[in-house]
Amino acid sequence: MPDYSCYITIKNDLDCSLTFLNDGADHGYWNVNPPTTIDANTTSSQFQLKDYWGPNGTDGWVRYRIDLADAADDDSKPVIRVHFADPTGNEDNQFDSSVTVKNGSDVACYLFNRSNTDYAKRDHPLTVTLTISYNTSLATTSQLTSIRVPNPVVSVRNTKNVVNVGSNLLVWKSDNLEEYEDNSDAEVVGSYYPVAVDVASTSLASCAMDVYVNVVDQMLGVPFILYGGNDAAENMVSSDPSQALIFYTAGTQKIRVTVSPPWASNDTPWAVVGNISWRLKVDPTQQLIGINSTRLEFYAITKSLPSFYKNEARVTLLRRFVAPLRSTAVSWVDHCCQQTFTNFSFVYDSINGQASYSGSYAGGSFKLESYLSDIWTRTALNCYDQAGIMQICLGLSPTTNSAGYVFMGKFGFIVTTKLVGRGLCNNPFYLNSSYNDSIICDNNASDRSAFANHAFISLKPSDKDKIADTCCGYYNGSLNLQDYITASIQTENDTTLYRSKSMTPGTASNADFDVSGVTNLNGTTVTTSTNMMSSTKAKATAPASATAAVPSQLLPGAPPFLEGVERMIQLATAPGPVMAERRSNAALADFFEDVTVVRLGWAVARSSVASSADGTDAEWVLKPKDGGDDGDIVVNVFLAAGGLREATFAFGTHLGTYSLELDRVFQAPAEQRGIRGQLNLESIRAGDEGKNKSNLILLWVYGNVFVRIAPRFGSAMRVSSLADELHKYILAGAKPLDADDVIMPKIRKLSGPRDPVAVGETFVVHVSLEGKSYTTVSCKVGNVILMEHNQAEGYFKFYAAHPGEDTISFCFAHQSTLNSTARELDVTVMEA
Repeated sequence: MPDYSCYITIKNDLDCSLTFLNDGADHGYWNVNPPTTIDANTTSSQFQLKDYWGPNGTDGWVRYRIDLADAADDDSKPVIRVHFADPTGNEDNQFDSSVTVKNGSDVACYLFNRSNTDYAKRDHPLTVTLTISYNTSLATTSQLTSIRVPNPVVSVRNTKNVVNVGSNLLVWKSDNLEEYEDNSDAEVVGSYYPVAVDVASTSLASCAMDVYVNVVDQMLGVPFILYGGNDAAENMVSSDPSQALIFYTAGTQKIRVTVSPPWASNDTPWAVVGNISWRLKVDPTQQLIGINSTRLEFYAITKSLPSFYKNEARVTLLRRFVAPLRSTAVSWVDHCCQQTFTNFSFVYDSINGQASYSGSYAGGSFKLESYLSDIWTRTALNCYDQAGIMQICLGLSPTTNSAGYVFMGKFGFIVTTKLVGRGLCNNPFYLNSSYNDSIICDNNASDRSAFANHAFISLKPSDKDKIADTCCGYYNGSLNLQDYITASIQTENDTTLYRSKSMTPGTASNADFDVSGVTNLNGTTVTTSTNMMSSTKAKATAPASATAAVPSQLLPGAPPFLEGVERMIQLATAPGPVMAERRSNAALADFFEDVTVVRLGWAVARSSVASSADGTDAEWVLKPKDGGDDGDIVVNVFLAAGGLREATFAFGTHLGTYSLELDRVFQAPAEQRGIRGQLNLESIRAGDEGKNKSNLILLWVYGNVFVRIAPRFGSAMRVSSLADELHKYILAGAKPLDADDVIMPKIRKLSGPRDPVAVGETFVVHVSLEGKSYTTVSCKVGNVILMEHNQAEGYFKFYAAHPGEDTISFCFAHQSTLNSTARELDVTVMEA
């Protein structure tokens, strides 16, 4: 009689054992039982299902648990079922196997390959060897669908001027890419939902994200670790590498991941920015399975930002300072020094030493957005700008956020050192025709230039220590004040010029560590006495030699002016008869779109308008319309909310932003056409910056308007013609002081919360405004943060970030005349 037995062998090529669960025999009996355990990488002994005498043959099965180490428990481990049959009669022999994701489930598991030896369909008995191994060619259509950040602790303002805040913040979603992906920056693949966490936190939860993955059937029961990376590093984000993930049901699954690139640190700002490619790493086989890419802009900075940040960071700043990759061997101070001194391509203004971004010799209001826009354009600046931007970027790190701005009211002849953007130099104003035209000249050359004053940074201002300077040399905080002075300033033994010019070199007593430094980042002009007090914190008892700034005798109530400013104001005063004071009502914003500007050969490259209780600051950068050799020019217009007095304050404050002696920079207008208002100055004997072009700077005050027109890169032509046309435009629109038809925004109603709001809450302020305007909203302290606004609907949404009092200033500049109006709202934030 034929033998209808089934002789089965299982070859286990896995790195884990197979444990017997149960078996069954529909026909026949176990003559040799299946083994209890089949160890890893071994072959079982042969087991036999024997047929009874009769017509049925054999039909049976056996189930083994696959003891994957990643499974949480035995019931969560996959199960292999082997079925075999050797029937009598005309039926074929049968052999098949299947693997499910766990015991009791009928969901297939694709982690394993099974193969068996060939067997005859009708011959008897049935003899088969089954081999089980890992599938190393897994594929999946699983997709990451969204990302949330549970705990962003620092508010970041995006390029739409919106701050997205709150716990469990959604930062990316696959079905709405336009909402989340910011492609406006040519240098950075960014996000409209940038987030920042506390770099100093040692908790893994601080850098956590929750990603949501649509897990499909192919990955069910498969242990894997989720990784995200890009060209910068393969693994910048991952789930817990010590515990593989296993899912047993298809659909969207929440996975906690940690952002931890190779360059992450607890004391230095870092970032992960760009498109992130996600991969599933199958734990038993180490196979990498790529899924989709997402967008991420994730920063780690200090949560204790300096006060001038108002508790929020601008993504445009973070992209230039934090996002660039750098070696972990480079300190944050060195990184900031390298960016500002070399990488951003700014150059020192070796003609006039004028500031382009700082509002004061003491720091003041910094035009941060203008600075960031001018990176890589070789725009000219001075030491006040360099000290200001260094204080700003150092403020992002927990180890340097207390860095202070230092002003030396007296400096002197510099040693031969690298001047920012210029190279080795001992004659910083070599492009000004008043001085020697060699960047390095003889130490005793009678026409050699010096720094009248200088600004830099102290990383430890309480001890007057750790000086950082990225203007006159490259100093990264390794020197104390006296050593820095010794390394930077020539002594009377180094040059005879001190004695011949009745000068003395600056000393440590000339360094003022009590000046305000940077006060805000919106670049608005300060004229009111209350705001002046906040922008210069110099102690009344400080010696005059420290700052070389003294209260104004000419303009009581004005901020302290540097030496020479009042003399310049007197020089600028127009000869009699005295002009009647008027105020602007010209459509200034329209002027720069007028055909006159085009006819003069200019086109607007960019413009900005910011307003405050003090007035409106507007800036237009003009470029040659035909793209010719003429350089760009910058037109700044300040419309004081007050009148001539406040515009004169602004004029004097601006004169204090030149690091060259003002007598070497300005003169009264040489021609009658240059007298445009009550105050008028123009630059003298401008250098040629290597070409025969004018470097004319024009300043004038007419009524409540202060105008400055200057070259952006140190050279520009046709400045006077533009000034003439602009002033005619201002004159034509001027109104008497008592005129009641001056066009400005009118606030009909402003309503906000009357009761305190709790930390973490949002609230809305509604403003009813007549006409269209430019809007500037600022929070005095930063306890509340503007999230977004819809001016057309008068809707302003705020977030209560920190407990305490705050004052919200709503400032509106008319879209045409730029005349402004302002209103304040006091808000109390209480603990939740």
